[in-house]
Amino acid sequence: MLFPSEKFWGKITNCQELIIEYVNRVNLFIVHLGVMHALNIPVFPLDIALLPGEEVELHIFEPRYKKLFTEMIDNSTNAGILFEPLNHEIRRIGITFSIVAVLRTYSSGEFDVKVKGEQLFELIELHTKVAEGNYPRAWVRPSKNDFPEAVPKELVPTVNRILEFDEGVKKADSTSMNNLVRALSLPLNEKQMLDREIIKGSWRGALDGYLKFQLAIKKQMEKLQGNYHLN
Repeated sequence: MLFPSEKFWGKITNCQELIIEYVNRVNLFIVHLGVMHALNIPVFPLDIALLPGEEVELHIFEPRYKKLFTEMIDNSTNAGILFEPLNHEIRRIGITFSIVAVLRTYSSGEFDVKVKGEQLFELIELHTKVAEGNYPRAWVRPSKNDFPEAVPKELVPTVNRILEFDEGVKKADSTSMNNLVRALSLPLNEKQMLDREIIKGSWRGALDGYLKFQLAIKKQMEKLQGNYHLN
């Protein structure tokens, strides 16, 4: 209980005890809400999924998000992408992102940017009351689990075999997680599932499964193409 009962008041002998007890109760209340170790950040709902280290190009046209991205550019700050499926049901995960480059600006104030996924997070609370013209904010809990920019050594041989099916991709590129993500061509729902596995810290098993599945598909396609040429 946040506010002390009448029985509690009878036990308080001085103001210092009251302050200490009240602070303790507030802290317990905050922990209960899941706000401890949380961040309050601007969020940008999108129907995409982004992995840590992955880069993507965006076209910014809505006035409130033009304002957000302008502030990010001017102040060198980050914001969060809140993953939103096509049915607009906001999922409870997202990722903080930074602006890598401004690719093009338009006379209308719109611009194209390249952004990079930084750290996954879980949504605690989305602020539903937003003043007109302002971008939304949310309380989020950053993931404690990392996702490497480089492909783990034990997965490189499998990645090399997958990349052999992609023309124009150098074998050395198999060390880049960005190239791996591109080679996997994961659909939105599977990519969001991988993001969830990263948050839980079990991404290695999930990624290994995706790799083996992709390799099996590419081998089957190669076999079918070979049969087609024979006929």
